[in-house]
Amino acid sequence: MAEKENGKLFSEFAPNTMQEWIDKVTVDLKGADFNKKLVWRTNEGFNVQPMYRLENMQDLKNLDCLPG
Repeated sequence: MAEKENGKLFSEFAPNTMQEWIDKVTVDLKGADFNKKLVWRTNEGFNVQPMYRLENMQDLKNLDCLPG
C-alpha cells in the first residue's frame, strides 16, 4: 500500500531536468563553478559527477547483458 501512496505522491510533482538541478546547486554554491567544486577525476582519468540520472544511462550497452 505504501508503494501506491508513494507513486501518487511523486506523480504530483513535475520532474526536474539535469540543468535545473545544476542551477539549484550553483545557487547553493553561491556562484562557485559547479565543475570545479563538485566534479572529481579518478586516477584513471574519468570525470565523476556528483549526481547521475536515468538519462545518463541511455547509451550504455552493458545494461542488457549478464555478468561473466
